[in-house]
Amino acid sequence: TIPSGEILNVEGAPKVQYASQGGLSEIVLDPDFKKNNILYLTYSALNESGKSTLFLMSAELSNNSLINKKVIFEANAFRRVPIHLGAKIDFLPDGTLLLTSGDGFDYKEQAQSLNNHFGKIIRLNKDGSVPSDNPFVDIPNALPEIFSYGHRNMQGLVVMEDGRIFEHEHGPRGGDEFNLIEPGKNYGWPAITYGIDYSGAVISPFTKMDGMEQPLKYWVPSIAPSGFDYLNSDIYADWKGSILVGSLKYMYLERLVLENNKVTYREKVAENVGRVRDLSLIHI
Repeated sequence: TIPSGEILNVEGAPKVQYASQGGLSEIVLDPDFKKNNILYLTYSALNESGKSTLFLMSAELSNNSLINKKVIFEANAFRRVPIHLGAKIDFLPDGTLLLTSGDGFDYKEQAQSLNNHFGKIIRLNKDGSVPSDNPFVDIPNALPEIFSYGHRNMQGLVVMEDGRIFEHEHGPRGGDEFNLIEPGKNYGWPAITYGIDYSGAVISPFTKMDGMEQPLKYWVPSIAPSGFDYLNSDIYADWKGSILVGSLKYMYLERLVLENNKVTYREKVAENVGRVRDLSLIHI
C-alpha cells in the first residue's frame, strides 16, 4: 500500500531510450495489485540488435524496488527514432491486457499490414502469451497479437466497465480520432483520414472506404488529445457515463456524452489548465 500523497523513489526501472518522444511511457497496476504487487511498464529502448522499439515489462514492487522483471512484449516495429510509440495499457474484463503501438511516424503505410506492430492495438495475456481467441491467430502471415489495426498515434485507451473499448489518437494536421474499438477491425490510417500532412500535402483524398471504420468523433483542427478517462460515479451526478478528453494543444478538458455508442454532446469543462498529458479519475 502506498500512503496517499507520498512520493516513492523506486529502484530497478528498465534502461530506456530517452530521446524525442521516447522514454518511460506508462506505468499501470495489475488489477490484482493489492494481492500480487505486480505492475506493467511501457518504454522505448534499443533491443539486442540495437534497434529502437516499444517494450512492455511486468515487474513486482517490493520494498520500493522492482524485482522479478520480465519483458513480456517487444514490438516488431523498429523505428529510426522513438516517436509515435502509443504505449498505452488497459485491461479487459477477462484479465487480458491491451497495448497501443503507434505508427512510428515514418512508417505509416505499415499500419495497414498485419505482419508488423506499427499502428496496432495488441492484446496479450498478462504473461505475454497470445490469447487463443485473438482475431488474427489463424490468419497466415498475420501477427497473432494484433487486436485491431489502421491506427496512428494512440494516446488514450479506456476499457469501460461493460467491456467496451474506447481509444483516441493524434491525427496529422486535423483528423484526431475518438474510436470504439472492436476486434479485427481496420481503422483506416493512412488510407483514410480527416487530416492533412504537416506540410499541407494531401495524405489521402479519402475519408471513407469500404471495410474501414469511421471514428465516433474527429477533431479538425487537431486538439492533440492525451489524458483520457470516464466518469462512473454518482458523485458526478449528470456527468455519469461521460468521457473526459484532455487537449495538449488548447490546454482544456472536453466532456463527451455517448448514447448508443454515438457522441451526442460535447463541451469544454475546464479551460487554461495547461497541457493535459494524463488524466485519472477515482472510480468509486
